Amino acid sequence: MSIKVLTLNLWNIEGPLEARFSALARGLKLLRPDIVCLQEVSCDPRSKRSQSELIAEYCNLSHSVEKDDLSILGRYPVVGSDSTALPAFPGDWPRAVLLAEFLIERRPLLVANTHLAYRPEMIQERKAQTEVLLAAIKRYRPTAGRRMKILCGD
Repeated sequence: MSIKVLTLNLWNIEGPLEARFSALARGLKLLRPDIVCLQEVSCDPRSKRSQSELIAEYCNLSHSVEKDDLSILGRYPVVGSDSTALPAFPGDWPRAVLLAEFLIERRPLLVANTHLAYRPEMIQERKAQTEVLLAAIKRYRPTAGRRMKILCGD
């Protein structure tokens, strides 16, 4: 089994938004990923739709899970999902890990998507967040049998 996975921080709606999304659309059509993990997902100011909806259309991905500013899109059916808050720290916004379980050729695949604390000097904070996200992955119960796992994020 071979799948293409792409992870990308969208930078919310920072400019130049139109040029960035035009380049993104072209790139995604060329890459044709099977699973896309997005961070900093916002509402597109022009269309008033979620940026993840637009990207799902660019890639022809019909299955998705979205929570707060994280999104996981896929070509395969989503059979389960969960979200776990990560430790919060002063000077940063709330963070989480989003989980989506896909069924690919009757085999479960768990995809975890996260966006850890930003500032480079926040090493201990990111370590604490990573411990919580790894525990969330371990705690997640698959729908059937052993599953493969992929961790994406920023």
